Amino acid sequence: MKIGRNRLGVLVAIHIVLAIVLAAHLSIVTDRIELSIFVWIGTFLGVGYSIEPFRFKKRGVFHALIALPIFFLPGIYSYFLVNTLSILDTFTLFFLIVAIGVTLGHYALILVSQAEDQPADKKMDVFTPAVVWGLKRTLYTSFMTNLIGSILALIGLILIFLTLNMWLLALIPLIIVGRYFSMIEVLRMYHFAKNLGSEDDILEHIRLHMEKYPLWHAYGLSGITVSSLCILLVKSFDLIVPVLNI
Repeated sequence: MKIGRNRLGVLVAIHIVLAIVLAAHLSIVTDRIELSIFVWIGTFLGVGYSIEPFRFKKRGVFHALIALPIFFLPGIYSYFLVNTLSILDTFTLFFLIVAIGVTLGHYALILVSQAEDQPADKKMDVFTPAVVWGLKRTLYTSFMTNLIGSILALIGLILIFLTLNMWLLALIPLIIVGRYFSMIEVLRMYHFAKNLGSEDDILEHIRLHMEKYPLWHAYGLSGITVSSLCILLVKSFDLIVPVLNI
């Protein structure tokens, strides 16, 4: 409100133009047009989430598209920026499993955030999943999606570890603990919601726990971040001793 709608619009436009120009430069330097393609798709989905005529936020299942520019596309953009492997390379496919897992796991947490906004969205006819499904189903879907995503991310990382160095498998407990703390609060909220008849009570309970919301993302990404650093170190110092030969 202090900046003003028009000035804010100009700032957004400048960010978008800079991102597209820099991506084009990187595509030319690295001879990888896919870098620009990722930026174009991510920009379209990010802007289209809130802006008419698309406004994916209010279009039911299309709400999930926001997970791509937030989680999936930045990850694969960075991956193709720093290595020359093709999209069909086995290592790339393992990485994509991890990226899909992370995207599912953390979109699941966005569902909880949307649940908190359910009354305002409902009043404005913004059909987010929480508005369409109700709070109980949203919490259940959040937990199950996070669980599936966590399993995929773990499987992908294990496959990557086996292609690099078996000692990286020692990181598995750290990943599991991080994913556990990313899910457990949502599971508790769902069990609490199952025993309540009133959505107002469920909403109040959700809001009581939302101050911890950033930590749920941090917990889930902690083990994955440490794993990524260790993978970088193993590759940088040529400590590769593969168990799987790909």
